[in-house]
Amino acid sequence: MNAPKIINKVAVTALVLALAMNFIHCDNFPWSFREDFFLGTLFWCDVSKDKAHAVFKVFWHDVLLFYKCMWKNCIWTVKDDGIYIKNLDHEGLDELYRNWNPQGQ
Repeated sequence: MNAPKIINKVAVTALVLALAMNFIHCDNFPWSFREDFFLGTLFWCDVSKDKAHAVFKVFWHDVLLFYKCMWKNCIWTVKDDGIYIKNLDHEGLDELYRNWNPQGQ
């Protein structure tokens, strides 16, 4: 008999979140999680609008990201010209993180 496989709870959470986001359209979607023991936690987002889309990481183990998020609150904003992260370490300024890509690229 095969031993049971241990599933990374963060990976399962990411999958559930990804599935949920396919059905949820809202202005604000807060969520939380805990980083895994090996510091390999990664969350990404795929956003579409009109004839454009953007795929980008929203959380990964990175000290610079932690400073921008003040170690606990990463705030991402979708705007007409791209995706922004709020830099809480510098007076909450929105910094352009990713431009929109034309659909199909």
